[in-house]
Amino acid sequence: MSSDPEPNAPNNNDLSHHVRHEYCHNRPSYRASRKQTAVKAYSVASESRHLLVFGVPQIDLLRELKVEFRRYGTVQLVQNVTEAVKATGSGEWSEGALLYRAVFMQ
Repeated sequence: MSSDPEPNAPNNNDLSHHVRHEYCHNRPSYRASRKQTAVKAYSVASESRHLLVFGVPQIDLLRELKVEFRRYGTVQLVQNVTEAVKATGSGEWSEGALLYRAVFMQ
C-alpha cells in the first residue's frame, strides 16, 4: 500500500470552509430574522401558496375539504386535478383516490 495521496483526494489541511463570513444584510424584510446571521434557510413549504392532497375518496368531499383548508388560511381555489395529473403520466394512482389542489391567498 502506498502512502502517497491520491491525485483527486481533498486536501485535509484546507480549512477555508471554516472562515466566518459577513452577515447577510440584503435579505427582504419578510425574511429578516431578529438576530443577524450569515445563513438563513427557507423551505418551499413555508412560502408556498399551494397544497396538494392525495388519496381523497371519490365521494363528494369538496365542502369538507374547503372547511379543513380554511384552518390554514384564506382559500382562493380548490380544484380536482386528478385527470390533469394522470394525463401527464407521472406517478402511480390507486383506484378510487382523487388529487385535489388548494391555492391560498398571500
